Amino acid sequence: MVLSQHLTNKGTFNVRRAKSNDAHELSVLNAKWHFHDLANNNLTNGFLQGQPYSAEEFELIIKNNEIVLADINNRIAGYYLFDNITKNPTSVEYEKRITLLVEKKLITEFPISRRAQAVIDDEFQGNGLYKHLFTTLNNLCKEKYMTVFSMAHKRNPKIAANFTIGWKIINEDENFYNVYYNIINPTPLRRNFLNKYIKSGLKQMDILSLNHCVLLHYEQS
Repeated sequence: MVLSQHLTNKGTFNVRRAKSNDAHELSVLNAKWHFHDLANNNLTNGFLQGQPYSAEEFELIIKNNEIVLADINNRIAGYYLFDNITKNPTSVEYEKRITLLVEKKLITEFPISRRAQAVIDDEFQGNGLYKHLFTTLNNLCKEKYMTVFSMAHKRNPKIAANFTIGWKIINEDENFYNVYYNIINPTPLRRNFLNKYIKSGLKQMDILSLNHCVLLHYEQS
C-alpha cells in the first residue's frame, strides 16, 4: 500500500512500507553504500559503516514493520529503517553504546529505537526523499518509541543534513558522533519512571526490556 507520493523533477516516487519481496533489492542497495576502505572511495554522496545487512536481516526488519522505502518505475530509490531486531555485530555495538550512555545519564528518554539507517541512491539524492522517508517512519513508529539513536561517522559529508532536521549530538569519539532524535516530546511521567531505573542501576536491564517496562508503565498509568 502506498502511504504517500513525492513529486520531484525525477518523477513521482511512491513511499510505502517495505515488503518481503523487497529484501534482496534492499540488501543490494545497502551493500553498495558500505565502504570498507574510506581512503580509496569517493565519499561525496555519503556512505554506510559497519556490517552490511543481509536479505534475511532485511526480512526481519520488514516483519517488524520498521522500514519504509521510496520506489519509482519498480526500482527502490532509497529507504529509512529502525533496527531493533537484528543481532549482527554492528547492531550489538549500537546497543552497547546506548547502555553506556544511559549509565552516564546522557540518554534519558525511553522507549528508544537502538539504530536508524537511511540510504538514498546517488542519482536520486537532492530531491527531498530522505526527509520524506524520515517523517513517514517517525509518524508510523511514534506510538512505539520516543527517541531514536544512531551513530554518524565524522567523515560522512551527509551528516549535516541530519542536524538540519533535528538530530542532536550526545557525545563523540575519534570517528563517530553518537546522535539522537526525539520523535515525540518527553512527558514528566516517562521522565520520572526512567529516573527511578537509572538510580537503581540499568546495567542489569537490556534495552528491549527497558523499552517494554516503560511502555507497560505508561499504558497502565
